[in-house]
Amino acid sequence: MIDQSSLEQKISDFLVSFLHLDASTQIDPTADLMDEVGLDSLEAFEMVITLHEFLGVDMPEDVDIKKVGNLRGIAQYIKDEYDTETVEQFMQRDVADLAKMQQKDDSLGV
Repeated sequence: MIDQSSLEQKISDFLVSFLHLDASTQIDPTADLMDEVGLDSLEAFEMVITLHEFLGVDMPEDVDIKKVGNLRGIAQYIKDEYDTETVEQFMQRDVADLAKMQQKDDSLGV
């Protein structure tokens, strides 16, 4: 079973990398990602797409961005929607992989 705070920390690390923030940045699990962290709506949508890529799963068509408005909501979404194996694989991934994914997307003009 994945510990909630460990999952929230992994998502925080993911977001810090995604947003190109200083590695020491800590995001409060209950902070609204748009109002308090500064994501705009396009970044929020891109974050959800990238999160699903990072999870190694296809993004469902019915993802409610408002449900994943903070780290705690994203963690709960992941735990509710995906099996333990998928979540464990996510926990084992290195966030440095995210930078590689973003560089690949940038080189493709995505």
